Amino acid sequence: MVTVADQLEENRKKLLDLPLRNRLINYRPTKARTLRIINENHLDIYETLVLKEKQLKFRATKTNTIPVPSSLQSSQDNQQLTDNELPEKESSEWKPRSPDIDVQNRQSNNFLDTPFDEESLKKKLYYIAQESKTIFDEQGYTILFLAIGFLDWYDSPSAEKPSRAPLILIPVELRRGEVRESFSLQWTTEDILTNLSLKEKLKDLGVSLPDFEMPDEKKGIDEYLEKVKKAIQNQKKWNIFSDIYLDFFSFSKFVMYKDLDSTTWPEGVKPATHPLINAIFNHDPNSPKIPGFDEEEVDTKIRADSVYHILDADSSQIAAIEDIKAGKNLVIQGPPGTGKSQTIANAIADLLAQGKTVLFISEKMAALEVVKKRLDNVGLGDFCLELHSKKANIKELHQKIQRTLNIIPPREVNVTDQILHLESLKSELNGYLKDLYTPIGSRNLSPFFLYGRNENVKKHFYQQSRAMVRF
Repeated sequence: MVTVADQLEENRKKLLDLPLRNRLINYRPTKARTLRIINENHLDIYETLVLKEKQLKFRATKTNTIPVPSSLQSSQDNQQLTDNELPEKESSEWKPRSPDIDVQNRQSNNFLDTPFDEESLKKKLYYIAQESKTIFDEQGYTILFLAIGFLDWYDSPSAEKPSRAPLILIPVELRRGEVRESFSLQWTTEDILTNLSLKEKLKDLGVSLPDFEMPDEKKGIDEYLEKVKKAIQNQKKWNIFSDIYLDFFSFSKFVMYKDLDSTTWPEGVKPATHPLINAIFNHDPNSPKIPGFDEEEVDTKIRADSVYHILDADSSQIAAIEDIKAGKNLVIQGPPGTGKSQTIANAIADLLAQGKTVLFISEKMAALEVVKKRLDNVGLGDFCLELHSKKANIKELHQKIQRTLNIIPPREVNVTDQILHLESLKSELNGYLKDLYTPIGSRNLSPFFLYGRNENVKKHFYQQSRAMVRF
């Protein structure tokens, strides 16, 4: 029998995307979004970029080329002269560096060599920076990493070509002050990761990669790679290379993967035992259905002083908010433009009025910003603490909390008379609606029906060019 825990673990593994199409498992550099770093030592880079938190600039190692006229050069030779990249350098096998070797002083040489000419390097860095910014603005997290150390592995003993995978990934960003300035590489201060997708993939081959913790000294990088080498020592043809690439790698689902690890949860509160998880993976068709709030009863059951909506809402949205306030679990569906973010903003305001704390999460950063903007516009932005992207750093959080604590409370306003007036108007409108649909007379017809019939009769006489006789 397949248990909920088994189903959860199966779906958890899918978050790592283990097929070979995943670039974290089978890495292939791309022409537009990949920048190879050459002539550099990974330990020096780690020390400067991470431990010292300094910026590194990029340096072209190839002079700009001038195209030769076709009349003087064959097309093949001309292509060779105008090619922007140097011939692909052979990957260098990783070997731990002896501590006795004199280390290059990067304080006077904060440059990363690249196999490009100056103009090609500028274009590539600009493209990478724009792509990184676009993805960050849309999703709220960076996917630009400096990959250090690569493992060549084979998915079967008969495989002829290896798959290559990065081992250590440093989250970075490209920055520049003025438009004409060159780009610099900077560590984002986020956690430095190892390749969890690769680690999970190799388990099927009987290889257990070591755990990784961000080292406080640069020699810790080589110590980790040494552990990886020991883990693969029984695998023929497998090898570690000291290549360095700046490229895009998607880690968006790694946090979910870690959160769903049942071994990290305390006893009694395992994910598989949660009622919601059980309802999804082990649904009982005979379980009683709890009815939601009837939108037809919005006007009769809800008083004006029991809602704190900050935006307009129709009866279906109000009914959904009442279900949320009642603690029901629900899914709200609707195409774009039907008021989902509006409903979320109203629900947050209503729950804040009840003294509750709300966690609002979204895969897309744009959705977070839309709701936050709505709350800002009505003066509730100070009650919101943004915990995503760069806004999640400790200094920023402390400043926001301090600013909120120093806010002077607004003057209390007595709205009792306005509430009573609203309730009176609502009662009058509800009475009108009730009378409009209540059948009257011996023919038992409602005023609503009679008004409609009257319009049809007037239309008939108009089409016949005749005046309707009045009784």
